[in-house]
Amino acid sequence: MISIFFELSKTFAIVFLLNDYFRRHYTNQHKNFCIDMFFYLMYTYSYGEYTYNKIIKYIKQHNPYILNFINELIKTNSKILLDIEFIQNNIIVHSICKNLYLSNNIVESLTKYDFIIYTDTNTIPFNKKIIHNNSINLKDKKNYEYEKCKFKFMMLEFTIGDKNYNIELETQKYNFYIKDNILDKKFFLYYLKYIHPDKINFEDFDIQMDEIILKIIDQNVCVKNIDFTKDNNQCIRLNEIDYEIITIQ
Repeated sequence: MISIFFELSKTFAIVFLLNDYFRRHYTNQHKNFCIDMFFYLMYTYSYGEYTYNKIIKYIKQHNPYILNFINELIKTNSKILLDIEFIQNNIIVHSICKNLYLSNNIVESLTKYDFIIYTDTNTIPFNKKIIHNNSINLKDKKNYEYEKCKFKFMMLEFTIGDKNYNIELETQKYNFYIKDNILDKKFFLYYLKYIHPDKINFEDFDIQMDEIILKIIDQNVCVKNIDFTKDNNQCIRLNEIDYEIITIQ
């Protein structure tokens, strides 16, 4: 950073000294050069603006979805754009931008997935909705609507073998306390891999053989356990003011 600043300062100093030299020793030529340069820059700017407006008009008439894509890139960086994640076998297998996806006629070949996570980047912390149904129409805006829960667990502890991991569903960065979110074994393994501070490496485990248990201490200080070793289909479904343990197929 210091070296870049030094080089810019050196270049500015050289230009300043040259300009001062020509201004004092070649006054008329310097004045004519400055006038010519001014009109050249004005012409270049005007021509560039005219060409730009002509291109934008053509795109609007013939390929409006390209303009939408450009606008999305200008408004938001690529990381924020990819606010829908497809998760399969604990891995993010595909990501897309919701706004761009809904605003044009592009038909994307969607990959198979266990569940989807939509991240609302307009909120702080980011609200995260979990979508499980593979048959939903992702073009339907209603699928991205959500309600926040009005309760929180006192503790969620996910155990693999002899190792315990604290699960935080809400931090300053994200919030999973969204009504109808389903938290199953696949979700918790995804969470450990991508969200948990330690970013768990599953090469150290035998997920098929290790004992996997979720310990819950809820808002009423009731202690419950879900033994994923015996039943992978058990999960937590979040409601508005409470939760329930259900079995899904």
